[in-house]
Amino acid sequence: MEVYLEYLKHLKESVATLHEIVEEARAERPLDRSLASACIYTKHSQEILEYLIVLWYLDSGCSKHITEDRSQFSNFVKKFIEIVRFRNDHFGAIMGYGDYVIDDSVISWVYYVEGLGNNLFSVGQFCDSDLEVAFKKHSCYVRDTDSVELIKVSCGSNLYTISVKDMLKSSPICLLSKASKNKSWLWHHYLNHLNLGTINDLARKDLVRGLPRLKFEKDHLCSACQLGKSKKHTYKLKAENTIMEVLHTLYMDLCGPMRVQASMGRNTFWHR
Repeated sequence: MEVYLEYLKHLKESVATLHEIVEEARAERPLDRSLASACIYTKHSQEILEYLIVLWYLDSGCSKHITEDRSQFSNFVKKFIEIVRFRNDHFGAIMGYGDYVIDDSVISWVYYVEGLGNNLFSVGQFCDSDLEVAFKKHSCYVRDTDSVELIKVSCGSNLYTISVKDMLKSSPICLLSKASKNKSWLWHHYLNHLNLGTINDLARKDLVRGLPRLKFEKDHLCSACQLGKSKKHTYKLKAENTIMEVLHTLYMDLCGPMRVQASMGRNTFWHR
């Protein structure tokens, strides 16, 4: 597998160089149709090779998602974090972290390691996200807390390899970055106060144009939804008047639940 990947990388560099040469010749001779065809062919070949080498390995000994592909990062924070040791006793430096972007999808908290040579998904980081990783004889499964299968990885040459582009076609929302609280509620309002579970389904299946493929989470109750779902109940009047003295009549309203709790931990109160 390693020899195959090295060959693909070398072939990709060769195709890129050839593409640049054809582009320069095309600029000098713009009317030469054969150069135009060659340019399109080399560009298409380069795109195919880029698709082929976007492979990630599932690694139980890796504490973080790490890659050496700096070009795919968004919101990259350049910062030396630590030195990591590889299994072959070589060392590499974590020189930053950010969001790894593939087409319209984003994988959050991926670390950049110089000279890594491969892309590694961390089993531990999956588990920290409340996911279950189960290894079988010829495959591996990543499931959520409801035992829903999110990823199925095949084993070849004793390695569990994932093609990220194929993986993101099914959009496993667990691997994508979490939306900020502000963005989650903004889309909740945009979509006419649709519940966030349904919004996650729409994002996963790419059914709404412009909806980012993020994981939307609820951190509090929506006051507008809460008010819209509330009902007014009244008590029946008593058939017999039992008030015998002045000030025996008490008028009150039950208010709540409130978003901010009182010092005793209560979120409802009587209003007299």
